[in-house]
Amino acid sequence: DLTPEFMLDALDAAGLRADGRMLQLNSFENRVLMLHLEDGGAAVAKFYRPGRWSDAQILEEHAFAAELAAAEVPVTAPWPLAGGSTLFHCQGQRLAVTPRQGGRGPELEDPEVLRWIGRLLARLHGVGRQ
Repeated sequence: DLTPEFMLDALDAAGLRADGRMLQLNSFENRVLMLHLEDGGAAVAKFYRPGRWSDAQILEEHAFAAELAAAEVPVTAPWPLAGGSTLFHCQGQRLAVTPRQGGRGPELEDPEVLRWIGRLLARLHGVGRQ
């Protein structure tokens, strides 16, 4: 059961000290939270729905996000947690944590924004092709 207490304990075991402030974010499949850290930073924690994805599938997604970030594609790649992996296991639950990144929806009526999105997608596909 993903109670707030369990989630805080799992984050602590993963090496992150949250200050107790958590905000549940929208997600269709997983439990996703914005949390504030004791060091003043903020992060997003994703607790994966059991049985939906294998560890290998999740880690492949994390590796691709890291490749995109290394290629300066604007994504938030998961942080390495306790043990060095980006995927942490705690009492049968799996979680990953990324830095919190603000943003807003694009102005899709603006042709320059559409060109920027096109360039972004081309870069994403370029990294994925490698």
